[in-house]
Amino acid sequence: MTHDKPQPSCYLLEFSVKPGGARLGEVCAHGTLAGLQGVEATPLVDLDLLVTYGAVLHLWVVRRGEITQGIDLHPFLRTGSPDSDRTLARLLAGEARDSPQVLEILESHPDDPRAALVLLTRFLASHDGATGAGAESGAGRESGPDDLSGPARPLGGGGEDGGEGDLPSADGSPWEGLDLDWDALASVVPRLEEPLLGPGGVAVRWAEGVVPHPDSYLTNGYFAAVGEDGGTMIYAGRNDLENGDNERLYEEDDDLE
Repeated sequence: MTHDKPQPSCYLLEFSVKPGGARLGEVCAHGTLAGLQGVEATPLVDLDLLVTYGAVLHLWVVRRGEITQGIDLHPFLRTGSPDSDRTLARLLAGEARDSPQVLEILESHPDDPRAALVLLTRFLASHDGATGAGAESGAGRESGPDDLSGPARPLGGGGEDGGEGDLPSADGSPWEGLDLDWDALASVVPRLEEPLLGPGGVAVRWAEGVVPHPDSYLTNGYFAAVGEDGGTMIYAGRNDLENGDNERLYEEDDDLE
């Protein structure tokens, strides 16, 4: 079917995990990057899904209904701490991903990713000899510096230097989740041509020559809701594609007028 008006342009933020041990299929859509940044429109990025399940975290650029570009958002994740940022980068690169200690720490802090990263930073420092504390105190001799298979040692509380004290709490907003560096992202994301996505939806299809992410829910293998012109229907706001259809989690029609 031919539309009288061109399909709108927008950005899609996908955070998803293909079916398996876990599954998630959230896609947020907005006509502007600033609008996509809205708290209610953007899914909470889960550290465990990123590290353990290799979740897709991608920004898709949609020009007049066609996905023309994808940007991996993993490098843009921030924790508020340079040390934790480095730890996160190491874990996302696959380092110690299957370690029982890493899994135990992630499981013990499911709602507090930044506190988990404080503990993971200490664990990796103890493992790779980044600090001399382990050698001086004798900690880690039982398993050895290269043994990641033994039970996790209690790492205690404290700041990122490994001292005593309380871990950061998830009760306050700075510690509730991982953030994206939106300023850095804005410097590399291309501008969109009008018309921009407003209230309603867009029939999204892949532009010729663009290779989809193999685990994206926007591929035909996962998603069955098809628009009148054959494209995948995505609506302004927050979309849940997990079950092969589209359950709208949050509609931003009132905000997009």
